[in-house]
Amino acid sequence: MTSLALRKKVLLAQCEVNREQLAAEYRQLAGEVRHLKGRLDTACSAVASAASAGMAGVKALGQVREVYCKERGSKLAALLSSLRAGTALWKSMRSRSGN
Repeated sequence: MTSLALRKKVLLAQCEVNREQLAAEYRQLAGEVRHLKGRLDTACSAVASAASAGMAGVKALGQVREVYCKERGSKLAALLSSLRAGTALWKSMRSRSGN
């Protein structure tokens, strides 16, 4: 076998090894992208859940304000109503975060 033919075989073998390495790296990268996509989906769900809890809190505080304005009760009654709404909001946010 001539040195040129031998060199050609070595280069073809090297190309095959490089192709296999590239395919393995691609499979690894695709797996990492799928993993990151799953984590991103989880993060988006958490943000949506927190936003939902925040909107519920805003609604609850609006209702407290509405009741206060209608009744024109004492400041202590308004403070207690606000504390109840804040406690409900806090519990809601804690339960949604999984803690």
